[in-house]
Amino acid sequence: MKKKTVKEEQSARSAEGTGMTKCKVERAIGGNVLSIETGKVARQASGAALVRYGDTVVLGTVVTAEPRPGIDFFPLTVDYREKMSAAGKFPGGFFKREGRPTLKEVLTSRLIDRPMRPLFPDGFRDEVQIQIMVLAADLQNDPDVVGLVSAAAAMAVAPIPFNGPFAGVRVGRVDGKFIINPTVAQLEYSDLDAVVAGHAEAVTMIEVGCRELSEKEVAEAIEFAHENGVKPICEMLKELERRAGQPKVWEPPVKDTAFIEEIRGKVLDELRTAKAIPGKQERNDAVKAVYEKTVAAYCPEGVLQPAHTPEEVKGIISGIEERLVRDMILTENKRPDGRPLDALRPITCEVGWLPRVHGSALFTRGETQAMVTCTLGTSRDEQIIDDLVEEYSKKFMLHYNF
Repeated sequence: MKKKTVKEEQSARSAEGTGMTKCKVERAIGGNVLSIETGKVARQASGAALVRYGDTVVLGTVVTAEPRPGIDFFPLTVDYREKMSAAGKFPGGFFKREGRPTLKEVLTSRLIDRPMRPLFPDGFRDEVQIQIMVLAADLQNDPDVVGLVSAAAAMAVAPIPFNGPFAGVRVGRVDGKFIINPTVAQLEYSDLDAVVAGHAEAVTMIEVGCRELSEKEVAEAIEFAHENGVKPICEMLKELERRAGQPKVWEPPVKDTAFIEEIRGKVLDELRTAKAIPGKQERNDAVKAVYEKTVAAYCPEGVLQPAHTPEEVKGIISGIEERLVRDMILTENKRPDGRPLDALRPITCEVGWLPRVHGSALFTRGETQAMVTCTLGTSRDEQIIDDLVEEYSKKFMLHYNF
């Protein structure tokens, strides 16, 4: 049978009314079969995948749009949502409708964002939104890592440049034995609860909670998760991409190497001097002056079409500044304010400095300050958490604000 060309494949998909080919891959991961399916739902998305683990089902989708004019950062949005209907429950409270994201949903969104954001190519500025929705929950397999895999699968089949695939699993330890994707019941007896994510060659993100384990044991758990969870899932995603992936259509911008080196020669010494200033505000002002001086030189006012845009010049200086700070830390053992790595800023602590409140403290380290207040209550002040898995009360609440 003659193999279709990329153009013929795209035409066939267009005739079907979808940009995705139906495809399903399965493999035993941990104690259950992990199933990844694409082309069945959300066919108008750039990429979509339905992932099932046990009786937990999560839909991951990704859409993209043209970059906004003048944007100088990568606008990636990751949104993870748990619907109460997935567990056959009504939302608690007076309003029987899903509301704002819960703390679990916000933290899971960040959990998924962290390992994948560095894998997008440098210079990519398209709008990208990843939506993960829990459709069914068996109350034993936490949908957060299943959602991570669904996002990775959606990216694998989407026509978006991405240095993947990547994957993630949870690892626990019961009776001294590591377990991939332990159930909620197993986590009750586990002395380790870690999420490990990365690609086939390396780990890119870990989130660990444990009960007094040694560094060696934690390192062994990370290696176990990578070898027995991350790598096998990456192999599944490579197969999925081979069978159902869409061609990547983005071309990286051409870098003007000569112009970059020209700017480097002009700003490197000035940035190094500015970065050695101890005071934070004075240091930031000095760095800002370098940016403004350089932009004014290459993008003078009154010139309608300068050879280089202010965004381009600022982007080059930002890259030079980032590399300078990294080199100062790794090769010169100096922090951005000129301090050696083993030097501490002056620290002061003051308690009971506010009247009336139950407890208060003011912590100062250099130019960084933290003001803390504490309020004591009774069991009537407990917060009832309406969670997907179970409803529980929260006795300790930590609110962190900038």
